[in-house]
Amino acid sequence: MVNFYEKNNLAPAADHFYFNTLDNQQEISNGKNYSTISEHRHSFWSRHVFCGGPAAGVFFIWAATIAWAAYFLLGADREAAINTIINGIFGVFMAWVTALLLLKIDPEISLGVEITTALIVAGAVIVLCLSANLPQFAIIPVGVLGYSSTFAYLLQTPDKLNQEVLLGASLNNPLLVISISFILGSVFGHLSNQLAGKLSSIPSPLVRKR
Repeated sequence: MVNFYEKNNLAPAADHFYFNTLDNQQEISNGKNYSTISEHRHSFWSRHVFCGGPAAGVFFIWAATIAWAAYFLLGADREAAINTIINGIFGVFMAWVTALLLLKIDPEISLGVEITTALIVAGAVIVLCLSANLPQFAIIPVGVLGYSSTFAYLLQTPDKLNQEVLLGASLNNPLLVISISFILGSVFGHLSNQLAGKLSSIPSPLVRKR
């Protein structure tokens, strides 16, 4: 499956920087295979820390913590959890639609791929903002967080920005994995807030009663 970059003769900047850095390490090391060590270290941190440890592939810790933070910013109550989930998933959905539209761009389009891409993204952001007229989607910042998290995943992870992934039923699909991450982040935020409330009610042995 040809992805967005190959189709439009573009290079993902993050991957380009990463692999060039590895090449430089290998040249500087005078034959010592530091690049292999770097790859293993990168793979370990990606799988076991940032992608959810034992739950790697089911949700991403980095996306969950974004939702976790949004929950506290919205007031850290039940309504905040619901708003974080609904608006976050709406942002994910808008990014998913945007990605599908980007894949439809003809490389020979008269406006150019870059300008057409900018117009599609701008249109999606306008829809995201106008949807705030509906009470359910009124928390624009959380929608933007969901939108940004989705493209962070698509643009930083090799071979994800293609129709096979976006229309698939697997957890490679950002519509699923980022949405799950936002749901879990909101739930974890709510549970951590409840736990903090219970712990704060326990009398401290360091405080003397008067």
